[in-house]
Amino acid sequence: MNFPSIPEEDRVFLIDAVATSDTSLVTSAGYAAAPDAASSRIYLNFGDWWGAHEVSDDFIVSVAFQDGMLFAVGKNGLVKFVGQPGQAFTRESVKGKFRDFVIDACEARGHLTKVRATPSGFLACGWGGQLYRLGADAWTSLTGNNDDFSDVDFLDIDGTDTGELYAVGLGGTVLHFDGQKWEAEDMPTNRHFYAVRCLTDGNVLVAGAQGALYMGRHSLWQEIPADLDGNFWAIEEFRGAAYLSYADRQLFRLASAKLGEVTLASTDRTNRLSAGPSMLLSCGSNVLLRFDGSAWDQIDCPDMK
Repeated sequence: MNFPSIPEEDRVFLIDAVATSDTSLVTSAGYAAAPDAASSRIYLNFGDWWGAHEVSDDFIVSVAFQDGMLFAVGKNGLVKFVGQPGQAFTRESVKGKFRDFVIDACEARGHLTKVRATPSGFLACGWGGQLYRLGADAWTSLTGNNDDFSDVDFLDIDGTDTGELYAVGLGGTVLHFDGQKWEAEDMPTNRHFYAVRCLTDGNVLVAGAQGALYMGRHSLWQEIPADLDGNFWAIEEFRGAAYLSYADRQLFRLASAKLGEVTLASTDRTNRLSAGPSMLLSCGSNVLLRFDGSAWDQIDCPDMK
């Protein structure tokens, strides 16, 4: 799809993207002319149709979708959501129906960094030990009054279908929740962890700075030698393998404990990943790519250069 020429002041860069089906997706974007402003935009795509939802009071850093519901979180604590659990997520069902609330604890603790759809529902994490469960019009702290981890900046969170949760962050931090309490995992590194993914085979994969890559689960972790010194940014599972965005413009596939590079269809930066039933999305600031397992195609988002 070709869009009209975009005035410089209206151009956007992509922050995150999530597949809502094999033919639809949602992205969050910032304004190129004001990249640090507390404003942003959410794009909704259904086939050839694109719509936009303006966010005037926060910078949307992460989006997640599951079972008819979309959640988007801003770095300063704004939470936008739309849809109904178990209902079709369509242009007609979401147009003009965004709702929002604010996690007021962010003012004292710092920025939110991630929202994740898990078998335990929508979870969010952030600086200053922030770990939350999100619901319609409400948020709940996952740590209660426990401030043991208030000095940890969390960057990603995920959960298993048995109710276990994992959160990762700076300084090699990996936290495990067994349904009753959080415990810090004894990891053999202090390299920052930027991503965690609970895989369908029961393993948990954590990845981060300077090629840090570990697989296992509570108290049992094994390093996967990567022979890489750049950063892993995101992990997504697609068709029985884990895909990891790496450095600025690379993608790796991990299967049977073997890591191999996947050729991307663009030389633009890529860092966020999302999987639909039969497609993998790769999102970078200036490019959005879709992979069906064998070939890539580029998705043209409105208002990009």
